[in-house]
Formats: sequence, C-alpha cells, structure tokens
Amino acid sequence: MTARTLPLRRSNGLRLLDVCCGAGGLSMGYYLAGFDVVGVDIVPQPNYPFPFVQTDGIDYVAQHGHAFDLVHGSWPCERYARVTKWRGNPDDPPDLVGPGREVMQATGRPWVIENVPEAPTGPRTCGNPCSPSRTPLAAHGRSGLAPPASSW
Repeated sequence: MTARTLPLRRSNGLRLLDVCCGAGGLSMGYYLAGFDVVGVDIVPQPNYPFPFVQTDGIDYVAQHGHAFDLVHGSWPCERYARVTKWRGNPDDPPDLVGPGREVMQATGRPWVIENVPEAPTGPRTCGNPCSPSRTPLAAHGRSGLAPPASSW
C-alpha cells in the first residue's frame, strides 16, 4: 500500500479532525472505522495518507474544529511523560494538553485526547471494563464515545 492507495472501507459519513496527527497511524484506524479524516500537525508529514494541513493545532481547532463531527488530539506529552524526567527538564517542553483540551471543549463537538497516563487529560474513561488498577489513555468530552465508568 502506498500513501496514495488506501484500503477499501465503508464510510460512516462522519468527519474527523486528527490534531498532532504525525505520520497518520492513528488516523488510519479512524479511516478504517469509516471516518473521513483531515490531519493537522505543525511538523511536515510528507507521507500522511489523508488531507493534511501544516499549521498550529490549537489555532486550527479554534478556527475549524466546529466543522468536524469529532476532534481527536494527540497533544505532545514530553512535559508529563516519566521518561522526560530522566532525559531532561520536564518543564522545558510546552504544555499543550491543557490548552488543547480547552480549545477542543470550546468547539462544542465531541472530542478525544490520547496521551500518556501522567498527562492531565481530564475525566478518564475507556470503552471496555477496565480494572481500577489500569489507567486508560483516552479521555472524552461530551462525546458518548465511551460509557461512563459508573455504567460498568
């Protein structure tokens, strides 16, 4: 498969904005689930397989996030990742998780944050019964994408 040849899938008719999309691995999962994906990243992604916008993710979500059915953010995690504590100063990288969450919430659209367990992503849920000792990596906002923990 090349960047121009995508696997066949059945569209669900929903548009997804993938912020801090990187090369598109997570985007491909959403695509295979039926979403039409648009990726945004501040770093060039020449092999990204879907429509791509190189720009600041927070600004793009603020201006265009409301036009999507779902907004997914994989905000950089260096500030919160345990590995950063022994590799360097965790206060050096910018905190994009908090501002990213705020701008996603302001769209009024369903949103998901994927990040390291240490990141302050907000309410934590997962789509299957997780044991209390496991830390899910995703948080959702007003999306109904995952049942609240109290319904397990």
